[in-house]
Amino acid sequence: TGTTDSLITISNENRQAIESQIEAAEENGEKFAGFTYNESKSTITGKISATNTLELTIYYDRNEYELELFKGTGIYSISGTKINESTLTGRFYYNEPITINAEPNLGYSFVRWASSDTGKLNDILLKNPTFNMPLLPAGGRIALTAEAEPNITYEIEYTGLEGANYAEGEENPTSY
Repeated sequence: TGTTDSLITISNENRQAIESQIEAAEENGEKFAGFTYNESKSTITGKISATNTLELTIYYDRNEYELELFKGTGIYSISGTKINESTLTGRFYYNEPITINAEPNLGYSFVRWASSDTGKLNDILLKNPTFNMPLLPAGGRIALTAEAEPNITYEIEYTGLEGANYAEGEENPTSY
């Protein structure tokens, strides 16, 4: 409440109370999670106009995080939307869709994208998945390593020599 030309300011105490409510909501997975208060864009001070109105605004920016990709054993190439080809990193906003791709070497089969933090992003079993950037601490990063395994199997058949002499108690070996 106030009268025309009265100066209204959201006090630090009130702003801290608002921020505490936002933090509590974030802990419960409610709105504002993945966003950070932007003081420079917010208007927390103003005067009541001749029409007895006042608009104060509080801005929140969507958090941006880093995704880093690594080539594990048996991986020929990796790529993704907004991924820098030389550094294999990209910046993504909270909940932004991301598509990545791994191509295994000849003779290998893709196994998974292994996550550096399975509490925030589980390992991904698809070679070419699309997923949303998870909620991370402010300024956070997450890494995914593409992993493959050889799809080559060996079967060795050994045939002993006829008439070969073996020491007493030895047998002709048939497997290794």
